[in-house]
Amino acid sequence: KIWKDIFAVVLIDKIYLFTFSTMECIDQIETFHNPEGIIGMAANDKETVLVIPHKEVGMIRTHIFEEDAG
Repeated sequence: KIWKDIFAVVLIDKIYLFTFSTMECIDQIETFHNPEGIIGMAANDKETVLVIPHKEVGMIRTHIFEEDAG
């Protein structure tokens, strides 16, 4: 189930999200220059929440990946 096995690869200005089960890249997200690789990620039984630096300075971006209905 995808919401339990997402992992992130954080680069300086982009984040790639993959699943452990298939190693498939499920998303690519451009970010502000982030050399420290700062992200926030939390999960429960129904969703995974990702918080990252926005491309605009001083802003954050939130992504919610909900349980796969299929």
